[in-house]
Amino acid sequence: MIGRQGWGLAAVYALRDLRGGINGFRVFIACLMIGVGAIALVGSVSKAIVTGLENDGRKLLGGDVALRITHRGISEEQKAWLRKRGTVSEIISMRSMARGNTGIRTLINIKAVDNLYPLYGGLVLSPNLSATKVLRKEAGVWGAAVNPIILDRLGAKIGDTVSVGNSAFQIRAIIEAEPDPLGGVRGITLGPRFLIADKSLPDTGLVQEGAQITWEYRLRLPPQTDLKLFREELNTAFPDPGWRVRDRTTATLGIERFLKRTTQFVTLVAFTALLIGGVGVGNSTRSYMAAKTGMIATLKCLGAPQSLIFRLFFIQIALMGVVGTLLGVLLGAILPVIFATSLSQVLPLPIEVGFYPVPLTLATSFGLLTASAFTVWPLAGACQTSAAALFRSLISPIAKPNGFGALLTSIATIAALGLLAVGSAQDRTIAGWFVLGALGTFLIFFGAGKLVMWTASKIRGFRTTEFRLALANLHRPGAQTGNVILSLGMGITVLVTVMVVEANIWRQLEKSLPGKAPDYYFIDIQPNQTENFDKILKASAKLDFMERVPILRGRILKVNGADASKVKVSDNKRWVLRSDRGLTWSRLPPPSANIVEGEWWPIGYQGPPLISFDLEAARAMGIGVGDALTIDVLGRPITAKISSLRKINWANLGINFVIIFSPGVIETAPQTQIATVRLSRGVTTDIEKIITDRFRNVTAVRVKDILDAVSELMAKIGWALKASALITLLAGILVLGSAIATAHRQRIYDAVILKVLGAKKTQVASTFLIEYGLLAIATAILAAVIGSGAAWAVVTQVMRAEWEMAWVVLIATVLTSCSTVLLGGIIGTWRALGRKAAPMLRND
Repeated sequence: MIGRQGWGLAAVYALRDLRGGINGFRVFIACLMIGVGAIALVGSVSKAIVTGLENDGRKLLGGDVALRITHRGISEEQKAWLRKRGTVSEIISMRSMARGNTGIRTLINIKAVDNLYPLYGGLVLSPNLSATKVLRKEAGVWGAAVNPIILDRLGAKIGDTVSVGNSAFQIRAIIEAEPDPLGGVRGITLGPRFLIADKSLPDTGLVQEGAQITWEYRLRLPPQTDLKLFREELNTAFPDPGWRVRDRTTATLGIERFLKRTTQFVTLVAFTALLIGGVGVGNSTRSYMAAKTGMIATLKCLGAPQSLIFRLFFIQIALMGVVGTLLGVLLGAILPVIFATSLSQVLPLPIEVGFYPVPLTLATSFGLLTASAFTVWPLAGACQTSAAALFRSLISPIAKPNGFGALLTSIATIAALGLLAVGSAQDRTIAGWFVLGALGTFLIFFGAGKLVMWTASKIRGFRTTEFRLALANLHRPGAQTGNVILSLGMGITVLVTVMVVEANIWRQLEKSLPGKAPDYYFIDIQPNQTENFDKILKASAKLDFMERVPILRGRILKVNGADASKVKVSDNKRWVLRSDRGLTWSRLPPPSANIVEGEWWPIGYQGPPLISFDLEAARAMGIGVGDALTIDVLGRPITAKISSLRKINWANLGINFVIIFSPGVIETAPQTQIATVRLSRGVTTDIEKIITDRFRNVTAVRVKDILDAVSELMAKIGWALKASALITLLAGILVLGSAIATAHRQRIYDAVILKVLGAKKTQVASTFLIEYGLLAIATAILAAVIGSGAAWAVVTQVMRAEWEMAWVVLIATVLTSCSTVLLGGIIGTWRALGRKAAPMLRND
C-alpha cells in the first residue's frame, strides 16, 4: 500500500509520467503562449520606443530647451538673456503654397532655419550635402530641401524651381531624415516640410501682420546646467511671456502619452485573449485528467492518498503552465529584436531594442495567474472523485469538487488577475471598467451556455434523427457547450466591436464628412484683401456656402485666477490648455452655433470682455457660465468672463473655435482671416489656382487631401485593431479545439455506436455539423448584440460621433465567425468518424 508521501515523491512520479510526452498539453501551452506572448510583445515594443524617445530627447526637441511663440518673435531683451546662458537657434515655420513650373500647387510647411540648425541630431539630405550649401543663394535663387511628397505632388525633380509667395526656390535636395520631424495628424494638417534659410523668408512676402507664423527658439545649454533651475530663472525673469516652454525631458510627452494609451488598449485586448485562453487551459486540464482516470483510480485502489495524487498532477500541470508562460514571454521578447529593422521602418520613432524586465515580468505574472485560476477546479474535481466513480467516468463524467478550497482558490487568482490588470494600467479607471466589462461579458456568456443547454434539453418533436442527436449532444453530461459559447462568444464580441467601430469611422470619413465639409480652407487672408477676395471668389464659381471670420492665436494662462498648468482637466480635453489655440471675435453667433448654457452678448455690446466657450472643454475643466479665463493674445493677457457655452460639432470640419470673444476687445489687434468654401455640385473651376494666383500670401488647403491622408492613417490603425481582435478569436478557436479534445473519446464512442446501429458516415457527420451549427448561431447572435452595444458606446460616448448600425459589416463578421466555428468543429471531429468499431468495442 502506498502511504502518505510528500512533494518529493510526487515530483518523481510526475516527471516519470511526463516521459511519455506532452501530447495532452499542446492546446494548454498554445493558449498560454498566445496570450502571454501578446502581452509581452506589446510591453516590450512600447518600452523600446519609450526608451528610445527618452534617450533621444535632445534630438527630437532640437535642443536642451525650446521656446515656442505664435504671431511674433521674442524681444531683443529676451534674446540677449537667452544668449547669455547658451547657444540660441531661431526657427520660423508657417504654412504656404508651392507652385511648380506646370502650374500645379500643393500645401507645404515652410521651415526657415538659421546657420546653427540643427543644434542636436543630424539633418540627412540626398544628395549628401551640408544644409548651408543646399539652402544658400546662388545665381540670385535661394535653395530648398524638401520632403519627397512635394516632388510627387508637383511632378518636379531636384534642380527644378518652384514659387513660394513672391520668391522662387531651387529644389537642391530631398530630406531623408531630420531631428524634429512632423508626424501624425499634425503633419497631415500642416503639410510636408519645405526647408529654407531664414534669410530667404522676407523675399517671399509671406511675413505679414497677423499671419499664422510660429517662432521657435532652441537652446543648447552648458552640460552642467540644471534644467529645473533654468526654467525657474526663466519664469522669474519673464513672467507670462506668452511662449510655451519644453525641455529635453518633456520633448516627447505627447508621443509617450499616445503610446501608453495605445499600449494599454492593446494590452487589455491581449489580456482578454489570455482570459479566453484560460478556458482552453481549463478544458485541456479536464481532458488530460479524463485520460488519466484509470491511473488515478488504480492509485486510489492501491491506497494512494488524495493529497499525493493532487500533488502529482499539480506538479505536471504547473510545469506545463510555466513552459507555456515562458514560451510566450520568450516570443514577446525575441520578436522585437528579430524585426527591429522592420519596426523602425513602420514606426518613424527611435526604438531602443532590448530585453526589458518589467513588461516581461508582468506578462509572466499574467500567465502564471491564468494557469492557476483555470486549472485548480478541474484538477480538484478529478482528485476528489472516488475510485469507483473514476472507473465509471465514460458513462458518468467526473463530478465537480465537493469542497470550497478549489472554488476559493480560483476566485482569488481571478481577482488577482483583475487587480494586476488595473494596477499595471496607465489609466486605472479605463482598465477598471474594462475588467468589469470583461467579467460581465464572461458571466453573460456563461449564463448563455447554461441557457442553451437547458433549452436543448426541453426541445421535443424533431423527427430527424440527426437533429435529435445534435440537441442531445448539447446538453448531455460532460458537454462542452458552455465552454465553447463562453470562449468563442468573447472572441467574436471583440471582433464585432472593432469591425463595427471601424465601419462607423470609415462612414464618417467617406460619406458624412465629404458631404458636410467644405472643399477648401483659405488661410492668412489679410484684412485689406477681404473685399477683393469675396468678389473674386463669388465671381469665379457657384458656391453652396462661404464663411469668412477673423482669426488670432491665444493661450489660456489662468482659470479663475489659478495658473492653467495647475488646473485639473480630463485627458481628452487637456489639449485646450496645453498650447496656443485659434480664437476669433464676433458680434453675432456663428450660423452653426448651438448655445446650450448662458446667452450671447447683445448686438452693439461694448462692455467688459466676454467669451463664448466650448461646452465639453468647460465641463472637463469644471467651469461654467460666469467663470473667468485669462488669455494671452499677442503677449497681452486679457481676462474675460464666460457668457455662454456652445456644443461644437467638430466632425463637420467647418470653422469652429473653442473661444469666441465679444466685440470691443481684440478686433483692432493684428489678425488675418480664414475662409471656408464649398463649391456647388458639378462645379469644376480650379478655385485654388484663381485665389492663390491673385493673392500670393493666401494658403489654400484642400479638405480632400486631409481626408485622404487621414483615411490612410486610419487604415493602418484599423489593421492594428483588427489584428489585436483576431488574437482573441484565435484564442477562442484554440478553446474550441480544447473542448473537442476534451470530448474526443466520447465522440469516438458515439460515432462507433451509431455506425454499429447502421448509421452512415454522412449521417454521423451531419449530426456533428448540426451541433456545431447550433452552437455557432447561438454564440454569434449573442456576440453580435453585445459587440454592437459596445461599439455604440465607443462611437457615441468616447468618440462623440454619429452612430449608424453597420449591418453589412456585422453580418459579414458573424457569418465568417460561424463558418470558422463550423470548420473547426468538423476538423476536430473528423478523426472520430474514421475510427473502426471493433477495436473500440473490444477495449470496452
